[in-house]
Amino acid sequence: AATNTSAFVPAALLQPGTRYTVRFHTTARDPSGNRLDQNRNGVGGEPCDIGPPGFWDCLVWSFETAVPPPDTTPPKVLSPSPPGGGTAATSASIRIVFSESMDTASVETAFQYSDGYTLYNVADGSASWTATNAADDTFWFTSRLEFASGGRITGYLFEAAAKDLAGNLLDGDGAGQAGGPVEWTFFTAADPRPPVVLS
Repeated sequence: AATNTSAFVPAALLQPGTRYTVRFHTTARDPSGNRLDQNRNGVGGEPCDIGPPGFWDCLVWSFETAVPPPDTTPPKVLSPSPPGGGTAATSASIRIVFSESMDTASVETAFQYSDGYTLYNVADGSASWTATNAADDTFWFTSRLEFASGGRITGYLFEAAAKDLAGNLLDGDGAGQAGGPVEWTFFTAADPRPPVVLS
């Protein structure tokens, strides 16, 4: 007898480390209208879920998808903004895009910036997270006070704290392994507005 092969491609990727069950009901028919006879007793279309599976006319089997290997790749900073050497408005927000989803609390602990006089941290403004390429891979910080005009701002991410969701510490120096802080400097534009006495 001729055989026929069918294939089904799920619309969404299967989840790793998950057990799936596939089921063909006895409503399946051949071109002549004969219903599925999976137990091979010569009578197609017999009920399922009665007795052991070997007596069913429906076809049921299960499989498990592979568990992915552990994530051992340290995260990197893809781009800070304002960029190093660039000039930004005194009201600019700081944005840092990472190579993967991050442990947000660890990044906020690791983040600091300096205006050359004082070292500030995340408590001196507001932090938020968005998705650029993956969930929680983009950190935003807006200072409570505007940066001084015509100033120099240096941002820091200390690698001993910032980590991804798997616990891998930041690869700050781009060497391919955890270690090295991220540091970059940008400048603030001079404010062209003349001062005004308010009272």
